[in-house]
Amino acid sequence: MPARTMLLSGIGALLTFQTLAQPLDLKGYRLVDLTHAYNADTVFWPAPPTQFKLERLHFGDTPAGFFYSANRFCLPEHGGTHLDAPIHFARDRETMDRVGLERLIGPVVVIDVSSKAAVDRDYRVSAADVLAFETQHGRIEPGTRVLVRTGWSSRWPDATAYLGHATDATKLHFPSYGAEAARLLVEERQVALLGIDTASIDYGPATDFPVHRIAAAANVPGLENVTGLESLPPRGAILISLPMKIEGGSGGPTRVVALVPQDAVPTTPAAAELTQLLKYFLDGASRNDVAVHDRFWADDLVYTRSAGVRMGKAEILENARSGPTATPDGRTTYAAEDIRIQQYGDTAVVAFRLVGTTGSGEQAEIVHYLNTGTFLKRNGEWRAVAWQSTRVP
Repeated sequence: MPARTMLLSGIGALLTFQTLAQPLDLKGYRLVDLTHAYNADTVFWPAPPTQFKLERLHFGDTPAGFFYSANRFCLPEHGGTHLDAPIHFARDRETMDRVGLERLIGPVVVIDVSSKAAVDRDYRVSAADVLAFETQHGRIEPGTRVLVRTGWSSRWPDATAYLGHATDATKLHFPSYGAEAARLLVEERQVALLGIDTASIDYGPATDFPVHRIAAAANVPGLENVTGLESLPPRGAILISLPMKIEGGSGGPTRVVALVPQDAVPTTPAAAELTQLLKYFLDGASRNDVAVHDRFWADDLVYTRSAGVRMGKAEILENARSGPTATPDGRTTYAAEDIRIQQYGDTAVVAFRLVGTTGSGEQAEIVHYLNTGTFLKRNGEWRAVAWQSTRVP
């Protein structure tokens, strides 16, 4: 190629790079960390060595007068939130440094089997579970990353509760993928990665590790000990999993993050139910609908307004009854953004940003509140029993 042509090509490439290198706009997403921190309580596979060790080398001021901190750490490859490279269970397959980024970053689906795992700690995800997910949420496309939510991360870091036995690898009991589900996902759907919120992509009592072998044979890595899957929708999120790049390694610590659309409905059935209830309530509150208020609030509600005034359900209903009739032009409409839901059995905490808009166009007045509500499920219905509203300046 002539030098002039090469120069022009290089300039063109540089200009293209400068055009593409714009700031990443994450306004439409929230970041969810799916990673357990490493510390003395980190759960490892019960085979020596089984600990994370952090040794302090220096912490404090130097003779020169500035602060300096440094440590060294030691840990097995397979513990905490980590990635299994295919070579972990297949000779001549990819090591940690060879696993492609295209497998580690991209769209993810979350299959929720937490209700089944709750009654059977050795539950294995079946092909029927995968097909049922696809019936509801659409076919899993080739190259998708798949995470399974069992709810097991709530047991972390109690090794006995999490693994079934803290020290004996022959007595493990926890849920995971079944072989038929793995074959369907890996061989037929051709997914990029399998992940789960338990210690292994094979269930606890496994002795021949069929899921590992099925995945490894296809160069599909396994992501284990993730957390926070209740915050992800069944589909629509982007997974970013970046493991330590260990040359020749069979596994290693991994930071796992998800980009979740602000309007996404989380995975758990309760979260989906609460999200719909919240949207139902905000629509009714925009119309000043007394019946909607009556359905949403519990009789024993404690509501704390942004001004620091406490009130109960009776006062809220009275205010709704005596308030002016809402008109399309003058009413305030309410919407929820950045909804975050944490469930604890029949109790749930719902936090979100409330956006109130009065009027329309350039004359519209918009206010923001940070709201947090505690819900109890009684007689099959969720109702808010405590509420805190704080106006954002």
